[in-house]
Amino acid sequence: MSIAGSGEISVGMLNFEIMSGDASDTATGETATSNDSSNNDFAALSNNFSANAGTVGDVSRANLVAGPYGLNEFYNYRYSSCLLVGTEILMADGSVRFVEDLLIDDELFSVVFSDMTKANYKKYSIENLNESEKATGLVKTLVFDFKDRYWVINNNLKCTGQHAIFAWKNKIKKFEWWLAKDLEIGDKVVTSDLKLEEIITLEQMHGDAEVVTVNLTDIYTYFANGYLCHQ
Repeated sequence: MSIAGSGEISVGMLNFEIMSGDASDTATGETATSNDSSNNDFAALSNNFSANAGTVGDVSRANLVAGPYGLNEFYNYRYSSCLLVGTEILMADGSVRFVEDLLIDDELFSVVFSDMTKANYKKYSIENLNESEKATGLVKTLVFDFKDRYWVINNNLKCTGQHAIFAWKNKIKKFEWWLAKDLEIGDKVVTSDLKLEEIITLEQMHGDAEVVTVNLTDIYTYFANGYLCHQ
């Protein structure tokens, strides 16, 4: 997600960006009453964005913390969905490459779904995978950074909590895009052969980790350590 570069911003939008950061922009109506890592006062939010946002906005990290605090100082700040270095990405030719070794315009093995777009994917849900098709995604940008916490799924995929993963939720009987931090034991992720793998372990880890944000052109899905992800 990205905070707008002008216009209206609310504390609710800042909370939503922290909780749901991905490759799209946070709209005025996308709000959250709280976040999982700071209070709602300007000082706490400024410190949170300065320390943890993946992309710096119009005001430097240092100046954002220094104040005085105004919502306009958050313009263009962005939280990122990232993968830890060492994650294997499935290429279009069937080979694998570490995420840190990807290059611009590399071709990734992707999957597209009927009626899913970049704009509506957060609310997209289906009951089966029958409408999926294989496709090729092109790497548009790669951003390297460091994070101090991340999630490990099935002792396999390591990613930030904002990373979007396609998963089956038994309680709603549907496939949807879920942030890694919102997955649960018993959910099922989609593998590169379009089969399901149950989540049996899910851990939040603390400690410095180098991460990479992968952004694609036109097609926004790819497989990381065998699991279907969204940029």
